[in-house]
Formats: sequence, C-alpha cells, structure tokens
Amino acid sequence: LVCFNVEKPPFDDVRVRRILGHLPSRAADNLFWLGRYLERTEATVRMVRALCSSVMDSESSIHGRGETFEALRSILIEWGALADGAAPALPAARNSLHDAAASGAVINLVRSAKRTASGMRERLSADFWGLLVDLEADLAGGASSISNEAQVLEQAENALRHLAGLSGLAQENMNRVAGWRFLDMGRRIERGTNTCQFVRTLAHDEASIDDLDLLLDLNDSQITYRARYIVGLALNPVRDLVMLDPFNTRSVAFQVAALREHIAVLPTLQGDGIPEPPSRIVLPLAAELETEDAHALFADNVKRYEETLMSLSNAIADRYFLQGAKAVPTVKLVGLA
Repeated sequence: LVCFNVEKPPFDDVRVRRILGHLPSRAADNLFWLGRYLERTEATVRMVRALCSSVMDSESSIHGRGETFEALRSILIEWGALADGAAPALPAARNSLHDAAASGAVINLVRSAKRTASGMRERLSADFWGLLVDLEADLAGGASSISNEAQVLEQAENALRHLAGLSGLAQENMNRVAGWRFLDMGRRIERGTNTCQFVRTLAHDEASIDDLDLLLDLNDSQITYRARYIVGLALNPVRDLVMLDPFNTRSVAFQVAALREHIAVLPTLQGDGIPEPPSRIVLPLAAELETEDAHALFADNVKRYEETLMSLSNAIADRYFLQGAKAVPTVKLVGLA
C-alpha cells in the first residue's frame, strides 16, 4: 500500500472573483487595432486568392484580364497593397502578399498585428501568439519561391487557414469581457467598411455576373447564395445578402448589430441614461440597415454607411482610448478587463 501526502493549497481561502478589474485604455486600443489589422489582412488575402484562382480558371478568366480585374486592382492600390500602374495578375498578387515597401501588403499588415499584439502578450494565449508568428514567418520566407499563380494561391490559402485559426481562438478561448469586445469591435468595423467598399466597386447598377461572383467570393457568401437562390446571380439578391441580411455573419447589417450589442454592454461615464456618442451613431445606423431595401441600395447609401462606420470607429477611440484632442476623460471602470 502506497500512501501519498497530498498537501492542501496554501491559499485555499482566497476570495473568488470572475473579472480582472479595469481594462487600461492602452490595452483596449491595442485589442481594437489588432482586430482591425487581422480583418484587413483577411480581406486582402481574399483579394489575392481571387486574382490567382480566377486567372487559373479558364471559365472565369475575365477576373484576371478584364474590368473585374481592374476593379480588384484598384482596391488593392487604394489600400496600399499594390503600387499604382499596370501589372499582370501574377506580379499584382505576389506584390500584394510580399512587397515590404507597400504599407497595405499582407506581410506588413501581419507585422503590424504582431507588433500590436506584442505589447499585451499577457492577454493573449500562447497558441494565438504562435499562430501569428508562424503566419509572419510563412509570408516572409515565401516570396522568393513564387514563379506562378498556383504558388501564390497556395500561400494565400495557407494564410487564410492561419487567420481562421486566430479567429477561432479569439471566439472560443477569450473570456467575454471588455478586452474581447474591443477586439471584436475592431474586426466588425473593419469588415463592415471593407464590405461597403466591395459593394460600391462590384455591385453597381451596371455590374456584370463576374463582378457579383467576385463579390460573393470576397464576402465568403457563395454557399449561402447558391443554397438560397437557384436561378443564378442577380444584383439585388447579392446586395441584400452582403449588406442587409441579419442572418449572414459576413453582412454589414450583422456587423452593425454586433457593434450595437458590444457598445450597449460597455460602461458609460454617467448614469443618467443619455446615450454617449458611440451609441448615438450605431443605434440609428442599425435601425436604417434593418429597414433598408436592396432595390434602393444605391452607391450613395453604401458610401454613407461606410463613412458612418468610420465615424463610429473615431467615436470609440475618443471615448475609450483617451488619446487626441477629443479624448473623453473617464473615471475608473470596474469589470472591464
């Protein structure tokens, strides 16, 4: 018979608590921008994948040589992922992934995310940090090996798998306290503004079937659309799915609804029930998207929604991050970490 001497934990009378206290504004700022960087990275990688896969697919080769390619290239240029000027699909895709001189290239977005995350390692799991480091290493080491579209496509697919892992860890492994909310708000605002720009560029009144097909790819909504509509691609159903559908987790309406929920839970400065600036922006925006009609969803409306989301981002920064001339001084907030 073997006896084990099991010692009692020395501090078994420690008071139980379920929150860490208040969240420093710097940590909230970093988490918010980490979410934005990761979402912008994913959107850029999806555009790179669209460039490569469409060129390789003979039935959709207009993606690589026609007006749809030009629309895609114009977004990459505007985002700083690609230098202005004519470029074939392969150099455009390769540079959008690896060009260290382009501020919006995927490698630089990943490095920005890593730099932001490095300032709060204690708030991120080892698995999250490891995936981020692996993603940067894969992108940094893969530039010299590219000689065709298939290799760029393989790197893009690998990057998307890493990003999906990071998203899954954020959703399943982070406590549902304010730190997670700021991370998620950053992702939601970035995804909403990106989608608005995609819609303005690809779902205009003269949009082609190829434009709409690309929009569904970028919005990761191909399966949903094909399951719902048998007749093929049509402008208004595509607009509704990516902009207004509250059940589509990639739609603008879904992002705004999530933002409204996050802002409603975060503490307010005063207990007088008066909505603060972020609430005054997100509440009417959510109501408008809930009642909007896809048939009346013109470019001006989409542009206004995009600008409103950017105003919301600024209002969140002014309210919670305590930076700049418009920053709102706050009291110590409990239960935010």
